Amino acid sequence: MTFVNRLKGYQLRYSTQATKFIKKLDKKTAELIVIKLERLVKGDENLDIKKLSGSLDSQFRMRVGDFRIIYEVSNHEVIVYVIEIGHRREIYRD
Repeated sequence: MTFVNRLKGYQLRYSTQATKFIKKLDKKTAELIVIKLERLVKGDENLDIKKLSGSLDSQFRMRVGDFRIIYEVSNHEVIVYVIEIGHRREIYRD
């Protein structure tokens, strides 16, 4: 069983920052991001996901075009918490 398959059945939660970012995007891009996140919790394996180096064990990034979604997996709550969404040139800056 791969890591993504283990997320099957998890719930999605969005940070306030991620929600605001999605609302500012054009409708097509926003829908694409939401669809990719829904595919993540359905266990789809064809997603561009990488573990963030130097971070907690539970933080990952998913690539959606020029955008990156930073999320954290919480096993004790059965959730995928979307921390931040942003353009690839800005997402990793402090």
